[in-house]
Amino acid sequence: MRKITLLLLVIFLPCMAAQAISYGYRGAASFNFAIYNPDLGPVNEELRALGMPELDDPLLLYGAQGFAHLSDPLRVGVTVLTGGNSVETLSGGVAREASFNLTLLGLLIEYRFLDIPRFEAYAGASVGAGWASVRLERNTSPVGWDDVWGQFQPAPSDSATNLTAEMEQRFFWPQPRVGARFYPATWLAISGSVEVPLVKLGADNWMINGNDLYGAQELDLISPFFQFSLSVGI
Repeated sequence: MRKITLLLLVIFLPCMAAQAISYGYRGAASFNFAIYNPDLGPVNEELRALGMPELDDPLLLYGAQGFAHLSDPLRVGVTVLTGGNSVETLSGGVAREASFNLTLLGLLIEYRFLDIPRFEAYAGASVGAGWASVRLERNTSPVGWDDVWGQFQPAPSDSATNLTAEMEQRFFWPQPRVGARFYPATWLAISGSVEVPLVKLGADNWMINGNDLYGAQELDLISPFFQFSLSVGI
């Protein structure tokens, strides 16, 4: 419910606050997705030691964005993105899964520095709050079709032990960007940008079940971030 509320605010609030300008949109809402491949080296080292695949696939983040113009070339708005990736194994009736998840919520500002018909280039930044988590699960409950039915046999089954651990961290999120926007119609825009989140997840800032996590590793999330959007404006 919280994520739905945030998305609605992202979409409608900037458009309601938009001011009239002579070019492009007064305000717009967009669907966004991003491709991001951070360095999860310390996490992957632990996964290799457990005999599990590495989290080396890029993250696919999705979300929404909205903005309004303060002046002809200057726009401000809000953005939210969330997503992650995961790996899993099944061996000897034991299923194991590891995942890395990321959520970003913040304000954005853009300045248009190139303006030609149907095309513009801009630079800016996003700044806000972020949440990252590493989740581990081990499941010895029935994980196969036959196993599910077999547990209801008259003979008592062996006791199962299921484990879940989720390490999480909240962080401040500055992210400069440079991008381009194409207008195929007066009400429609397609954008692409290259961004770099200036974020390091400190070793001393990890939490687990609301408690400090000791002996953790630092994760460096400074890596290129490619974001694309489809915007509808007014």
